[in-house]
Amino acid sequence: MMSRYRMAGLLLTAMAAGMPAVILYGCGRKPSPPQVGVLMLDESRQPILDGLKEGLRQLGREVNVDLRFVVRNAEDDQTRLVPLAEELAALRPKVICALGSAEAVAAVPLAQSTGVAVVYLGVGNPEALGIAESKVDPLPGTTGIRTGYADRLPKRMQLATYFFPDVRVITVLYDPQTPASAKGMKLCEETGPKLGLIVQSIALTSDADVRYFAETMVPGKYQLLMYTPAPLLIKHLRNIIAPAAIRAYVPIFGLNRQACSAGAVISFGPTDYGFGVQGAHFVHRILLGTAPETMPIETPEGSQLELCLNMKVAQKIGVVFPPRMFELADLIIR
Repeated sequence: MMSRYRMAGLLLTAMAAGMPAVILYGCGRKPSPPQVGVLMLDESRQPILDGLKEGLRQLGREVNVDLRFVVRNAEDDQTRLVPLAEELAALRPKVICALGSAEAVAAVPLAQSTGVAVVYLGVGNPEALGIAESKVDPLPGTTGIRTGYADRLPKRMQLATYFFPDVRVITVLYDPQTPASAKGMKLCEETGPKLGLIVQSIALTSDADVRYFAETMVPGKYQLLMYTPAPLLIKHLRNIIAPAAIRAYVPIFGLNRQACSAGAVISFGPTDYGFGVQGAHFVHRILLGTAPETMPIETPEGSQLELCLNMKVAQKIGVVFPPRMFELADLIIR
């Protein structure tokens, strides 16, 4: 290894010869970019990660140049989330991004035990999960974006009266084992009578429950389906619930654009991609040295919310929206 005296001698010689000193130092190793850990349950979280990358790009941080992602995917096995979170924390990244509720529950305790910052993106009810002090106050070493899906169910029910004026009964699917889902069900039951609607609740707690519900869905049994935020229901929307609803000519009112793409005829809410874009500023500020707990938990608002219509599904099941309603839509899938 070259001593600092030898290096100084070479530097003076180079300067005397008119050589730029930077040439001698060009062989030095460039500092590695800071690591950002990413914990995801499965590939369905990819839009959040894509949004996070875009949000960081907008803030002037290019992936693999200004920072490096280290991703751990549990491949739809929740039992792997805690070991994977611990694996990420052992790498001592500047921050771990948990892309959903299950991921946040696995990662947040590590903020206290290891000192690694945790940012969660897209959590339905963090305070009920025990990973936040309140709706806006995070635990030490953490912060994040709450989805607000459950809080907006009353608004979805109101919109349903505009888009489906003949509907009198709304069937709401929920998973009582998920706090945000149970909260959403309660809000629906409180809101329905105020809008002149009858709310029928159906509890689904397992894959078998979902399959049985889908298999027994027949034309005329339900007028309109809604569902509250629960991993179980979101996971099976595209491949089980939506196809069964289309066969039975039953419209579904979904939580977000992804639901419309999965077979819902209408949706209202923030996008998974938007959670990532919005959460990027948390990561950016943590990399600059800001303590995560000094940044309040945020909820998507205003322009981050969108109303989506799926005309392909509407035509299949014979739904005709009032013409004036198209003016309200932010996105129409044709």
